[in-house]
Amino acid sequence: LSVFSGISSPSAPRKTKGPVGIDTGSEAAKAQLGPGPQQLPCPRQPPIPQRAMCQNLREACHRDIVNLQVEMIKQFHVQLNEMHALLERYSINDSLLAEIERLREENKRLQTHF
Repeated sequence: LSVFSGISSPSAPRKTKGPVGIDTGSEAAKAQLGPGPQQLPCPRQPPIPQRAMCQNLREACHRDIVNLQVEMIKQFHVQLNEMHALLERYSINDSLLAEIERLREENKRLQTHF
């Protein structure tokens, strides 16, 4: 055997080797491999049980997110009501302003007499 026995001559048709040494150059190999990358069919849908499981998971996640959003809206509403109550409790109102003005006048009157 010659060291060069694996090398083909330039005039001989060359067979190409694909991954893992698979012959991809001959017509028989091309027929076995199927269509090339530009002719690939649409990707297959997952089997029905997997599709149903994915759909159920998607619906469960959607339901959980909607429930979380509803709970957040409820909490924001509670917080809004508490803030309104605190603002009313600690805000300056007209009756307090009138009382302060009346007490100032009374202080001035008392200071002038004593």
